[in-house]
Amino acid sequence: MIKRKYAEFSIMTSKNNILKIFFRIVIKFFVFYFVLFLLYQWALSLSQPDPFTKATTNQTALFMQIFSSDITHKIINDKETGIFLNNQWITRIVEGCNGMNIIILFWALVWAFPARIKDKILFSLTGALLIWITNIMRIAFLSWIYYRHNEWFEQAHSVVFPGMIYGILVVLWLYWAHKTAKNFQKSTKTTSALS
Repeated sequence: MIKRKYAEFSIMTSKNNILKIFFRIVIKFFVFYFVLFLLYQWALSLSQPDPFTKATTNQTALFMQIFSSDITHKIINDKETGIFLNNQWITRIVEGCNGMNIIILFWALVWAFPARIKDKILFSLTGALLIWITNIMRIAFLSWIYYRHNEWFEQAHSVVFPGMIYGILVVLWLYWAHKTAKNFQKSTKTTSALS
C-alpha cells in the first residue's frame, strides 16, 4: 500500500516537473521572440530600405551572377529593392522577403530550450546561416520562375517556397528539441544517481 502511494506520488511529481519545464520553455520562447522582434524593428529603422533587405538583394544578385553576368540589382524606393536581367525587372524584394522573421523565430525556439550557451550559440549561427542561404536560393529560383514561367510564380511564391523554408525551420527545431531532450535526460539521470 505504501509503495503504491509512493509510486503515485512519484508519477504526479514527474508530471508536475514536466509541466513546469514545458511552461518555462513556452515563456522563454515568447520573451526571446518579443525581445528579438523589438531589436529587429529597431534595426529596420536604421536605413531605408533596411540593411537586411539590402544584404539579401546583394547576395541574391551575386548568386544569380554565377549563371548570368547580365544580372544587376538596385534600390527601387525606400521600401523595396530589385533584381534585373538585361535591365528588365525580374524580382522585387521587400522587408518580408529577407528571411529575418524566420531566423528570429528559429533563434527564439533555440534559446527557449535548456542547453549549454556554447551549443545554443553554435546551433543558432549554423541554423541562421542555413536559413539565410536557403532564402537566397529561394529568391533566385523565384526570379527564374517569374522570368521564364510567370504563370507558375504565384503558386511557387505562396505555397512551394514558404513550405520549403518553414520545413527547414521545423526540421532544425525538431533536431534541436531531440538533442536537448537527450542531454536533459542524461543530466537528470546523473543528478538522480548522485542523490
